[in-house]
Amino acid sequence: MDLGLRGRRVLITGGSQGIGYSVAAGFMAEGCDVVIVARDLSRLETATGSLAQFGTGQVEAASIDLAQVGAAEELAE
Repeated sequence: MDLGLRGRRVLITGGSQGIGYSVAAGFMAEGCDVVIVARDLSRLETATGSLAQFGTGQVEAASIDLAQVGAAEELAE
């Protein structure tokens, strides 16, 4: 399905596993660049490596605990 999202940049929290990972894979299949965010660095590294199979977009990862004060601001920078 082509949703017209090719080239867009998408931020996905909880993107290292489960629903977040599946959402990231779907956006990759649509040609998006994705930034996945989660707390566990090793899971992020694994997810980053495996997401490339779903599309040609770029994958970036950020290990941040968004429950911490100021974390969202840090991510935005």
